[in-house]
Amino acid sequence: MAQSNNFENKAREALSEIFEKIKELEDQAKQIRVDLDKKFDEQMSDLKNKDSKVYQTLDDAKHASTAAFYDIRHGIEKASEALREALKKASYHFK
Repeated sequence: MAQSNNFENKAREALSEIFEKIKELEDQAKQIRVDLDKKFDEQMSDLKNKDSKVYQTLDDAKHASTAAFYDIRHGIEKASEALREALKKASYHFK
């Protein structure tokens, strides 16, 4: 009987340790999610800011001279490509 109680105590102790490790991992996962959410929000805010600048430049092009229009168009094309790359990089982090 004593051997049975000893085994049961050791088993409960081992299970308790495992449960504590699981709890620690859950807490770490929660913190990682919080950190990822924050990073995601920052990146999305940055992309939206860049996007709005491209739209502003596009609006400016309506009132530009022909020579300026070509410069603006080139700038918009470069900015759009940079936004696509930034979006691709941002989405890679969250897959």
